[in-house]
Amino acid sequence: MNLFELLLGPSLISATLRLTVPILFVAVGGCFGSKANVFNIGLESYLGISAFFAMCGSYWSQSPWVGLLLGMLAGLVMSCIFAVFVLYFESDTMVVGIALNLASWGITTFLLSAIFNVRGVFIDPRIKSFQTVEIPLIKEIPYIGAVVSGHNVLVYLAIFAVIAAHIVMFKTPFGLRLRGIGIKEAGAASVGVNTMRYKWQAILLGGLLGGMSGAFLTIGGASMF
Repeated sequence: MNLFELLLGPSLISATLRLTVPILFVAVGGCFGSKANVFNIGLESYLGISAFFAMCGSYWSQSPWVGLLLGMLAGLVMSCIFAVFVLYFESDTMVVGIALNLASWGITTFLLSAIFNVRGVFIDPRIKSFQTVEIPLIKEIPYIGAVVSGHNVLVYLAIFAVIAAHIVMFKTPFGLRLRGIGIKEAGAASVGVNTMRYKWQAILLGGLLGGMSGAFLTIGGASMF
């Protein structure tokens, strides 16, 4: 194996793309909150909770799509909790984020023991992951086919999420107002922008994308929690 194959071989690049997905989803989600000037270090809690419930959904239904839906709902619930404390009770975002991170670890540990009578790692054949997808024509292209084709649907959704987030953030009125809130909230409010509503929407988007990130950890190929 030469140096090129070691550092830039299709297998390594393909694996890098695949392993980037959980970070990519949650980072894109966090960008919306960041642009609205809502600092959130509790994104990890979205991953932990959604990973568990995605596993549960897949286990109970033996369908990864149900698992993904349940994972996204779990992430949405966690983001709602964060939003309530930060936007309504005006709690410190650092404190709320740390509390949610610790709570997600405790909740998933408790539920894993209570529901499945397991501590640590849970593996079961009834947990179904998304299958890989071979893209016609592209898979026949040397190197590019080996890198791009043969991933599961969540990998392609993550790439789409990056493109869609850029369009929403910089090419739509929603993105313009959201960035305006982050730059000068009082100025945005003075021209009639409902800053509270936009902050809610930004946080909820982060929860949904964080839920997809957590789902990838358990049903993106590993089929375990």
